[in-house]
Amino acid sequence: MSITAIGNINQVCDTSVNPQRAEQPIYFDGQPRLGMVLYTDKAKNARKGAGIYGLKFQGKTYKVQTDAQGVVTVFDGECSAAVLPKRLIAYMHVNNWDVNNNVELLKTQTDEMVAAGANCLHLSINFDYVFHSAAELTANSATSWANYDAWFTHAASKNLPIALRICLGMDDNYVPQFWGFANGGKDPWGYDYRPFYGNNIPCLSAATGRNMIIDFFTKVLDRYMPIFGNNLFMVQPTTASTQEFGGEWRNQQYPEPQYNSFGDYNTANINAFKTWCQAKYGTLNALKTAWGDSSLSYASFADVMPPTPPNGNRFETTWGHMRLMLQGNKGKDWYQFHHDLYKSLFVDLTTIVKARNSNIQMSILFGTCSDEISLSGFAYNVTDWCRVADNIQTLYSRRDFRDWFDDISADYVRSLASKPIHTEVADFDAEKADAATTYSRNAMDAGAKMISIISDKSNIDRWNGFKQLVTTLVGEYANKPISLPAFQGSINVNLSETIQNWPDVKARWVAAGGSKTKPIQIVFNENA
Repeated sequence: MSITAIGNINQVCDTSVNPQRAEQPIYFDGQPRLGMVLYTDKAKNARKGAGIYGLKFQGKTYKVQTDAQGVVTVFDGECSAAVLPKRLIAYMHVNNWDVNNNVELLKTQTDEMVAAGANCLHLSINFDYVFHSAAELTANSATSWANYDAWFTHAASKNLPIALRICLGMDDNYVPQFWGFANGGKDPWGYDYRPFYGNNIPCLSAATGRNMIIDFFTKVLDRYMPIFGNNLFMVQPTTASTQEFGGEWRNQQYPEPQYNSFGDYNTANINAFKTWCQAKYGTLNALKTAWGDSSLSYASFADVMPPTPPNGNRFETTWGHMRLMLQGNKGKDWYQFHHDLYKSLFVDLTTIVKARNSNIQMSILFGTCSDEISLSGFAYNVTDWCRVADNIQTLYSRRDFRDWFDDISADYVRSLASKPIHTEVADFDAEKADAATTYSRNAMDAGAKMISIISDKSNIDRWNGFKQLVTTLVGEYANKPISLPAFQGSINVNLSETIQNWPDVKARWVAAGGSKTKPIQIVFNENA
């Protein structure tokens, strides 16, 4: 008999099935029946995992359930093919303070947003809201998880696709009970990172803290994957205080004001940079030639040091100063070292997820890949991040509601990303729902696959406005296929330019006619 392939999302009967799994091809022989095997490839070398699938055969659709070996163990027979959303309009709550103070409120908010039409839930969990010491992490008591258990079990009962954000940083009050500040990230002036809510991420070149965040990440998966089942389609690790992946773009020693920052200057990280340089260049002469200074007095790679901001006053350091610090190959190497460092962590976390369920998508999350502060997130090389991530979430619109972003975000990300694009809009960024609606429509029109709507009931007017936003977006986009507008021009950009002269990149995009109505392709060279 012939082999039939299906996999389009609207060919799956059960609307609760993982949409990412559903998009992958399914191959099978003959008419659907009990005991048959489903495969992921036409040669039948690899079997599908456990799941619920809709199989198209001779114009009819059959609903089946498989075990871990892809064998059909439940056969429901012919059914009408339900249409899953082509786009995901997710509800998300990020203020996890409520987890330990009012979990019933989180349940109510989830119920109201689902009633408003949300077809996906984007949940988040914070390291320091579960454990308050390394001893608690080791003990892994059910008591530590109790409040998240209550919230997540309730969310799972909605039978919707679930994305899970796992926040790996923690409040500086708890750092001494975990990796300690000696093993934490430090800014160029030697201060511990503790911006925003006092968030600190361990130095990723020091095993003590790195192992702890991996341990927490693993424990989250092992606890909640069985609860979410096949509805868990995406996992999203974050490190920074703003719930993004990558480094901090600011720092603060409260009650002092905040200031711009870049990179991790922990001694362990500086030593790792020296090793990285030796692996890249092999000899000191090669390094000196690449860095354009044969007079460097390095006697060995142990003498190599990273660049530092030219302005010694941290409170007056601008992004222009940061770009000056990163000029030339020395500066680019310091940036690339951080990119590789965080990429290595992401790959390790991905391995943990895929070992448990290869169908779960790993999402890389950057607040933005296309402005000044993308520098400190190590986010510019979207092309490379998409080699290790299954999708990318970032600022993505043809026009934003804040004047410090511009239209280039949609063109830059779309040009470089080879994976589905997600974005989010929060009521603390766009206080008025009409501004959020404009941003959301622009993002969806530019081809976003998913948008997470962030709001809570701390401001009831904004909450009601964002519930209406969910209803509006579901009605307009949930079943609307992605259709990308054609580019109307192009500019060539290389990685060095994004790091060292981002304002010029934007200026050339504008000169080429880039605007909210005229998409311009970014032809990117990551090797220059």
